[in-house]
Amino acid sequence: MELPPARRRVLDAVTRSGHPVSVAELAEALACHISTVRPHLGALVAAGLLETSERRLGGRGRPATMYSARLPDPGRIHAGLVHLLTSGLDRVNVELAYDLGYEWGTDERQKDLGEVDGAKPSDVVVILIRLGFDPVWEQEDLVHIRSCPLRHRSADEDRNLWALHRGLFEGLLGTGHGSIAFRPDDPRSGCVVEFVPEGCPTE
Repeated sequence: MELPPARRRVLDAVTRSGHPVSVAELAEALACHISTVRPHLGALVAAGLLETSERRLGGRGRPATMYSARLPDPGRIHAGLVHLLTSGLDRVNVELAYDLGYEWGTDERQKDLGEVDGAKPSDVVVILIRLGFDPVWEQEDLVHIRSCPLRHRSADEDRNLWALHRGLFEGLLGTGHGSIAFRPDDPRSGCVVEFVPEGCPTE
């Protein structure tokens, strides 16, 4: 996800801290005023890149809001890769590869959003970031997936891998928020996902 430079500095500062930090601590670390840092924190929380908690720092008054990073979780990525490896992706047909991806996507959506039938496109992109993908919004409904944590090998295995990707994206989206048009062969490398509103035909 591409961020304005100032917002990226705030995110990097939270990540480097390694523990929840307050807005005052961030302002001190970045040598700027609290009122400068606060809007960036709000935007990063709204984008799903930071999470908040409360902590009483001493004395009376309201607890301070603490911020910590929500970045790719290596353990979560590893669990997904183990699932794929044990399923023998290179020895299954395209339909099964898609079904495995859809099951994975549904499971990841429910981990973040609970027992809901579908996720908004913005929620899908946030989950992809935490799974180790690198999605970038290029238009209001178009996302370029620039990198992938899964290994691409032979043409035959890639055919199954693309089917698994489509299943993953559609499983994350679920129902109620339209559908996707998936282009796995973007010339810049990676793939492109278009979120199509309900009632509109896909490619």
